[in-house]
Amino acid sequence: MRKILYITLITMIFISGCSLFNRTPSSIKTFMTVSEQYKELRYIPNSVAITRLECAYLFALFLPVQMSVDFAEVPLDLRLKLYPKTAYSTVKRDIMSTFPDNTFKPNERIRKYQLAIFITRFIADIDPFFDKGLKEIEIRDVNESFFAYKSINTVVSRNIIELKNGNFDPYAYITGREAINYFHRLSRFYR
Repeated sequence: MRKILYITLITMIFISGCSLFNRTPSSIKTFMTVSEQYKELRYIPNSVAITRLECAYLFALFLPVQMSVDFAEVPLDLRLKLYPKTAYSTVKRDIMSTFPDNTFKPNERIRKYQLAIFITRFIADIDPFFDKGLKEIEIRDVNESFFAYKSINTVVSRNIIELKNGNFDPYAYITGREAINYFHRLSRFYR
């Protein structure tokens, strides 16, 4: 009888989500450590779809570079957000860009192909021979005529973004947890 009681109690604790059994992925643990001084950014893992602003923060947090940014050069729509200079540093690094009307559009959600392009720009900046020896990977839903194919092939072949059942799903929005996982892989690869 006691044995059944103990098994039932342990099962209930496990099902209820007791912190003893809660396994946080290492990418999220790393993010919490890296973002320690930016406590306001702790909401990113729970984002249903990350925005351009959040993507800029992730580049600045996981792959920091000392960059001199004058507040006057920051677009107006970005000045109204938290840490505008930190976010704008990705533009100065040629990872992300502003739009022709000199806006950053910080609330625009990021699609998977866009993140692949941003990551490839980062890789090309620090490794000019990044595309040498890359193997061509068969991607079911993206062919060689797709405008972002080279970027997608780069991030997939470097195991930064994985395929799901052979598909990349380029137009899917990226969740906060997925983005953190990708940035975690990228920072381990290029640190």
